[in-house]
Amino acid sequence: MLRRRYGVCRPDSERRGTRTGHPLGEVTMVRWKRTQRSLFANKLPDTANLALGALVFGQVLGDRFSPFVAVTGVAVWALFMGWAAYFAGGAE
Repeated sequence: MLRRRYGVCRPDSERRGTRTGHPLGEVTMVRWKRTQRSLFANKLPDTANLALGALVFGQVLGDRFSPFVAVTGVAVWALFMGWAAYFAGGAE
């Protein structure tokens, strides 16, 4: 495959990806620093409150009310708050 793509076949030690042969190297999970994790945990409740406000209270102020959208808003709020608690616990 490398011969067709690049015109040469390089040995395994010269390939960019160590284990996978992927051009970007080994694909891993995101590793956050303590401050990044803490910042994310602090800002996620703000996002949860925006979702709740838009999907629930926005309907109350508007002309139409959909119970499905309201329940979805509460579920998104609970999910984001749960993630915030998870990330805040791992930040210490």
